[in-house]
Amino acid sequence: MEGIGVAANLVAVVDITAKIAAQCYDYAKKVYSAKADIDRVQKEIIALTGIAKSVQGLLSGPNGDRLATSHPLQTAIGDALDLLRTVDEKMALKKGQKTMSRLGLRALKWPFKKSEIKVIIGDLRNCGQNINSALQMLGASFFFKTGEAERSTLSRFFSTIAADMVIKIPEFGTAVKEALDKDADFRRRAPGQ
Repeated sequence: MEGIGVAANLVAVVDITAKIAAQCYDYAKKVYSAKADIDRVQKEIIALTGIAKSVQGLLSGPNGDRLATSHPLQTAIGDALDLLRTVDEKMALKKGQKTMSRLGLRALKWPFKKSEIKVIIGDLRNCGQNINSALQMLGASFFFKTGEAERSTLSRFFSTIAADMVIKIPEFGTAVKEALDKDADFRRRAPGQ
């Protein structure tokens, strides 16, 4: 059931970030004095949208069930959603502003002060970093769980490193081949042997 909550919150994050980005665009067209602040907020909103969409993609992958039940990820996404709702509420046009704009008067005002913008941008960045940190912790736990059977002997450590070296730096291929020719047990050797 928790997985459904994470997925629903991610959908809400993507939806609300799209709404806020559109509102930023509208404000940028109508409020000239705050263009730099609007652009900064919009940039952070777009970055958070990208992170949320990436997590959505991961949820639909093979480890999506395990990912969706991560408490740190749930908390990070919930915090992001709360912040975005607060920003959205403050950005929503008031009834008086809508009426004034219908009359052709430029009464629209950017709803944030400079000091608030700094806090909002910092909070948006923190939300993105918290989501990324939760994903990194999950990635590390998946990595170590996958290798649990081999952990006691680390029997594939050297062969994995050697194979990766040859793939990344092909010039090492001949040296690795020579080492394998000299010592056939190299593949099964653990560190310290």
